[in-house]
Amino acid sequence: MEEQAAWTAAAHTAQYPVPAPISRTTDLPEPQISQNRRSPRPTDRAPTVNIDLDELITIPAPADLTGCSLADLRTIRDHHQDVENGLSYARRIVQGRLDTVATEMERRRDGGAEGLIERLPGALAGHSRGPGLPRPMPDLEPPAWADDLLAGADMGLSTSQMAGLSELDESELERAAAALGSLERELSDARHQMHRGIDRVQDELVCRYRSGATVDDLLR
Repeated sequence: MEEQAAWTAAAHTAQYPVPAPISRTTDLPEPQISQNRRSPRPTDRAPTVNIDLDELITIPAPADLTGCSLADLRTIRDHHQDVENGLSYARRIVQGRLDTVATEMERRRDGGAEGLIERLPGALAGHSRGPGLPRPMPDLEPPAWADDLLAGADMGLSTSQMAGLSELDESELERAAAALGSLERELSDARHQMHRGIDRVQDELVCRYRSGATVDDLLR
């Protein structure tokens, strides 16, 4: 208070303005934040995802399924389908980003006469059906851990970067495509391994039917 009063008196009597004392907490100038931020760039690091099926499968199938009851077989099958559902969910997200990047690269090579939005429906439709007979889509929400798998996809190309693809140069698009492609293959390999396990359990259920189990027993 005494320091402030002394400054006020000096300000009224001095020939030249006397600078006001600066408070250490309230009078410091606020930092200026640039409003011209660019979208974050794709990382140079390869996306890493820990797809540990031994950890995801909490109800493993024994090597010999013949000793399992029908109830046990159904429990194993349903759990493995739930794991496959989570892997499929993550793979679809990664594949969608990969297709979008590939479409943008193709659009630039063609001269960019047609916009990305106009090209996307045809590009994404190419992965709506795979070869062979489709597997029935499970009527389930993906398990909570499926979103954790997408951390690797965000390292390859985040959602904010997806919205700003036009800002990325050719080398950045190529790095994103390579990273997402690697992650998509890893997820696909894990899915195929799950399919083999599910088919093995399903084959055992079919054998039980042929051995006298009723259809109702198998479908419950």
